[in-house]
Amino acid sequence: SELQLGRGMPNLEHAILQTGKYILKKPEEAHVLFVGASVINQKILNFLKNKNFQNISLCNRSDDYGQTLAKQYGTKYLAWSEFNRWMEYDWIIFGTKSPDYLITHEQIKDFSFNPKLLMDLCVPRNIDPKIGQDSRITLLNIDQINRLLKIRYRRMTHLLEQAEERVIHATHEHAIRYNLKNQSKIALLAVTA
Repeated sequence: SELQLGRGMPNLEHAILQTGKYILKKPEEAHVLFVGASVINQKILNFLKNKNFQNISLCNRSDDYGQTLAKQYGTKYLAWSEFNRWMEYDWIIFGTKSPDYLITHEQIKDFSFNPKLLMDLCVPRNIDPKIGQDSRITLLNIDQINRLLKIRYRRMTHLLEQAEERVIHATHEHAIRYNLKNQSKIALLAVTA
C-alpha cells in the first residue's frame, strides 16, 4: 500500500484503460466503439465491461457474428453498413483486418466533431496515420501502447524490488526485537531463580 502497487502485472487491457483514463475527461461515460471482433478486441471489451463501462458498441464486417458477440457481451451493435457513424463515438478501438485504411484523413477533414481517442491495434494499420495530425483526434497504435506498457512494467518491477527490500528490512528488524525480548526474558528468569 505504501508503494501503490496494484494487483498483478500490467497487461494490454490495463494499458488501454489507463490511456483512456488519461486522455478522456470521463472515460466511464465515454461512448466506446470496438471495430472488429478479434480476440484482442473481445478481451478489451470484456475488461471494460467488468470495469462498469456501459456505453459500448461493437461493429464487425460479419453482421451475424458481430450481433452474436454484442448479445453475448451485453453491448449495442453498429452494423458494418453504418460504420461511417464512427464519429458519434468518443473512443474507437480498432482490432480488425483490413487491406486498406478504414478511416483516412481525407474522409474527416471537412467534418466537425468532438475530440476522439482512436486506438489502432492492427498490423497493418486500419487508420491512416495522417489522422493523428488532426488536433481533434488522439491516435495511438499498438506499438505506442506497447511502449507505454513496457514503461509501466518497468515501474512495477522497480516497485516490487522496493517492496521486497522493505520486507527483508522489516523481517530483520523484527528478528532483532524478538531476540532482544528473548534475551531479556532469559536474564529476568536467571535473576528471579
